[in-house]
Amino acid sequence: MFFKVLSLFFLFTPLNSTSTSKPSSLSATKNMFSGWADSPPELLLPIFRAATILIGLPLYAGPKLFDFPGDPGPELDHKTRRASIIMKRRLPSVCKSWYQLATPYLYEHITIRRVSSLPGLSTALSRQFTTDSGKSVSSLGCWTKRLDIILEDVPYDNHDGIPEILESLARIIENLPNLNIVVFRTQSLGFNDVHLSSSMIRALAKCGASLQAVNWYTGELQVASDDWITFVQAFPNLRALQLGHGDPRGMYCKPLPNTFTLSSVSTLSVDCKSLQQLQSSLTEKINLFPNVRQLICDYPRWEYQEWVSLLEIYDFVPR
Repeated sequence: MFFKVLSLFFLFTPLNSTSTSKPSSLSATKNMFSGWADSPPELLLPIFRAATILIGLPLYAGPKLFDFPGDPGPELDHKTRRASIIMKRRLPSVCKSWYQLATPYLYEHITIRRVSSLPGLSTALSRQFTTDSGKSVSSLGCWTKRLDIILEDVPYDNHDGIPEILESLARIIENLPNLNIVVFRTQSLGFNDVHLSSSMIRALAKCGASLQAVNWYTGELQVASDDWITFVQAFPNLRALQLGHGDPRGMYCKPLPNTFTLSSVSTLSVDCKSLQQLQSSLTEKINLFPNVRQLICDYPRWEYQEWVSLLEIYDFVPR
């Protein structure tokens, strides 16, 4: 059995390497693995994991995809990403037992790049997952741990279509009850000065206790001040907050209540244009993050004394 499983592992490997060869067809994949359908799950699951990770990219190597704070890192190589997605799609199609085992890997990480994909994705995520006994237990979206919202093709000259895009995103998020990480990484000019809709705020709030990291890597899509308070207060277990390319402006546009704190956040990552801007923001909001243990600052070429003055804000003075 050991050599059987080992050979299966090596059969998977080429599709997820840096090779540029064209992936085999679905029928060829089924024929290749037709003799493995009865292998025990405890042996198949680690192999599925190894077959669907993106090798050679530290962030996406295995479970690091779901580490916190969940830095989006560099853009993935298209061929590498495509090979992994193809493998994730084909594994559940081999046989019924593999459908049960491999479906969670297909939906664990969702990246939304195109507006045209929103309706189909919303329909797919709301579909019920059926067990071997024929019983529907939950929607396919229950397997999703991480959501990256990129949307590269939002039209910059059609603001009338933005509300429908945000509503579509809200419907998708409503079907992700176990979401751990959400990354807003869109830099489309179509979102310039657009505020996150209340329906998206409510949809994310439904994630409640499961959401642990929010990464805001967009300077276009914004959150109103009152909505931002509602947004972060809905996540009692939020422990990593990243604010890059200009934080959600609503967070700093007017004073927050003195009783409002994010006591669960232990990792804070910020990207400011100047040291003065960063010091001012942290000084004003020092009580907002009382339990920060890790502060990540994306600002190069600071002198040692500048770091000391910054760390004094949190009493992290080096000795």
